[in-house]
Amino acid sequence: MLVNIYANCAAFLHTLKNDQRGVTAIEYALVAVAVATIVAAALAGGAGNTPAGLEAALIEAFEKVANIIGNAGDTTPPTTGS
Repeated sequence: MLVNIYANCAAFLHTLKNDQRGVTAIEYALVAVAVATIVAAALAGGAGNTPAGLEAALIEAFEKVANIIGNAGDTTPPTTGS
């Protein structure tokens, strides 16, 4: 009887040692935390209310597109800075 308990316990510990199911979940959690940290750092604002980093670049890009669209109906030729 004692040998049977030992054998069952040894078999259980062997399968527990080789079980890799939880490892994948932990890896995905670490990747998610890393991505969230990178996104938070990229979107972090500057001092006060001034945008910085990615936010400033996006605002500038959207303003350029808005200016181009706003000037699309203008028929006057562009002036050169001479």
